[in-house]
Amino acid sequence: MNRPEKQRLPIITAAVIAAFSAEIYALPFNSMDPRALAMGGTGVASANVMSATAYNPAMLALPQEQGSYGISFPYFGVSGYGFQDFIDFEDADYVDKLDQAINAIPNDPDPTDTMLPGQYRDVANRARELNGGLIDISDTPFGLDLGGGAVFGRADRQLGMAISLGATGSLAGGIYYRDAAVLDKLADDVDSFATCLADAQATYAGGSEVIPASCYASLNYIDATGQVTFDSDQDLDSSVAVTGLVMSEVALSFATERMIEGQSVLFGVTPKIVKTTVIEYSETVNDSDSGDATDDDYTADYSDFNLDLGASYMPAPGWRAGFVIKNLIGQTYEFERFGVKSGRSIDVKPMARAGIAFQSDWYLLAADIDLTANAAAGLGDDSRQIALGAEFIPIDWAKLRVGYRADVGNSDRSVATVGFGLFNAVDLAVAVGSDEIGGALRFGYQF
Repeated sequence: MNRPEKQRLPIITAAVIAAFSAEIYALPFNSMDPRALAMGGTGVASANVMSATAYNPAMLALPQEQGSYGISFPYFGVSGYGFQDFIDFEDADYVDKLDQAINAIPNDPDPTDTMLPGQYRDVANRARELNGGLIDISDTPFGLDLGGGAVFGRADRQLGMAISLGATGSLAGGIYYRDAAVLDKLADDVDSFATCLADAQATYAGGSEVIPASCYASLNYIDATGQVTFDSDQDLDSSVAVTGLVMSEVALSFATERMIEGQSVLFGVTPKIVKTTVIEYSETVNDSDSGDATDDDYTADYSDFNLDLGASYMPAPGWRAGFVIKNLIGQTYEFERFGVKSGRSIDVKPMARAGIAFQSDWYLLAADIDLTANAAAGLGDDSRQIALGAEFIPIDWAKLRVGYRADVGNSDRSVATVGFGLFNAVDLAVAVGSDEIGGALRFGYQF
């Protein structure tokens, strides 16, 4: 039967809707700096003048052979994870197959048409396939990490400085599928009707026949004319929930070198003004519009002052160790809907990380470890990363980078990374995992 366009099942498009919606994870420690990303997300003891503000401001007190000045304008990156199940769902074409099966039934079906029972059974089979596919992806977290900005810095042992503008966001989501029983009932009704109709056709003696009342009287989704009466606007209660967090920063970093018992120690601080936007959006699938998730009705804005603190020292020739605390002042942000506090909130707590690196003339090795776990505010496990990376310099104008980031809290988010730098002006990185892929790019110059 031909159904109006609005009758196409909105639950079927939930994967597309949810792809633009989110339930937030805690912000990851690492930024989308392409040099650091290519090296597995390391930087606490290996950052250069263009990435020190993101990883360890103390590194601004360490002049480098490539140059003490750096301009990064712009850099940006994105990483998506958890999408494979949704891609597989789309590739299976459950939605179109169900629509085609429903539309194959005539508007005024002839009860004597022996093809009809098979057509109804096809609808039932397609409904069960869709139901199974949606169950598979229900409550499965997925989302995006985003980042970008610009940096201008000068590395100097007396007073290194940098100014940076940047934004980071961590978005995740899922379909909250609660209509399995509804689609099961739809499939059972259509199956029952097809069996009853086939039995009735065996008794027809010819002439004008009607569908026996016993075939549809006890069914919810078939009427006396053989029409499938399933109405997705009324019969589905699944929902899409959105919770989001995006932080934009204006920061000024300072670093200096101090001698402590004959040991050179670098100290750094990054005071910053942070604008935070939190999002809370939840609607049934039928009522939801992914574009509404960023409307003022579902967002709340906050402005705060915060600090990052870092330190670094050289324990042995060629070796460097580092330590940093980001967002030293913990914050709590309350969600709002239509200007009213919803009663839910998200905490942004201080994040601590340590790192170590070894530098030679033609290569750099680095390792970082999270000392604090980044607790998930929504679906998913806490995140705690161990990062390993290397940078090789075969010739002065080219650098090859490789790395690996292991997430001990969520192994699905572990990734291998690779990238390169050319002429101290272009940096590119790619990260690939079992269920994650991302990349970052920067244009700038170090001199």
